[in-house]
Amino acid sequence: MGFNIDLWATLYAGVVCSGIIIFIQFWCTEEKGPVFVTMFNPLSTILVAVLAYFVLGEKLYLGSILGGVIVIVGLYLLLWGKDRDQEAQIGKAEQSYLARDQKNDSEVHQTLSTERERSQCEP
Repeated sequence: MGFNIDLWATLYAGVVCSGIIIFIQFWCTEEKGPVFVTMFNPLSTILVAVLAYFVLGEKLYLGSILGGVIVIVGLYLLLWGKDRDQEAQIGKAEQSYLARDQKNDSEVHQTLSTERERSQCEP
């Protein structure tokens, strides 16, 4: 078979790029959740079409370009909505923690004042 640089370059690029993509997807899943990872799959199709145009000289049609723009706009709207949803959930969680802390503080204050009154009443 011999040493075919094209074969080895293709295999290397496939293995290294796949490894990097999997690492980035795992990192993104841990940071933001699975919605953000699965959202970027359609972007790979758009990237392939653009690279095929520049590298391989394939033709791009108006329908392909409009479809890509619609996909990108939809993805960013989803990201925007999901980010706002997470902010709202964090805000609700913080409010519940604050309410719980205020309730606990008032209970502790009542307990301490009751204990002070008892200690002052005792001879």
